[in-house]
Amino acid sequence: MALADGSSVLLNGASAIKVQLDGDVRHVTLNAGEALFDVAHDADRPFTVEAGAGEVTVLGTRFDLALNDDQVELEVSRGLVRFGAVGADEDEAVLVRQAQRSTLQGGTPTMPVAYAGPSEPEWRSGWVEVTDMPLAQLLPRLERWTTKTIELKDPALLEQRVAGRFMLSEPGAVLSGLGAMYDFRVRETDSAFVIERI
Repeated sequence: MALADGSSVLLNGASAIKVQLDGDVRHVTLNAGEALFDVAHDADRPFTVEAGAGEVTVLGTRFDLALNDDQVELEVSRGLVRFGAVGADEDEAVLVRQAQRSTLQGGTPTMPVAYAGPSEPEWRSGWVEVTDMPLAQLLPRLERWTTKTIELKDPALLEQRVAGRFMLSEPGAVLSGLGAMYDFRVRETDSAFVIERI
């Protein structure tokens, strides 16, 4: 989607934003999901994106921002981004550079780390690769690609650590495969994938 200031935003599935562009204000709220931002440079008007408890401020850059469970995840593919909690002082934020990522959890951003991932977010290709990720963080990624919800009968399963490369457009198959490896079963209804312990 092209914005009036020359920036563009590409939304992942089940994602929503609210845009405010007027006068000196360039403000976007990521209400749900994940978005790839390509921000037009304007030194006089910083571009701010609010996502959950997190906030990103830039002059011109390209970055991916996602709301996953109770985390806000940022990956910068071009430029420099200030990342922290909404309303935080500058000294409470971190600067995230090109080919770095950071995560905001509990109001505090992690120190940026380099990543050797592709220049485009993986979700653009319909795949996600994870290593030692809690199921709680994988489920929102899968839910963006289906109209069904994912329900867990045992919340302790959210802590289960998983790894692999998964096709996002096949959440039922992904969940069934994970169930075979981690001892849970998946029951599909008209509106949900229901995960239960075996």
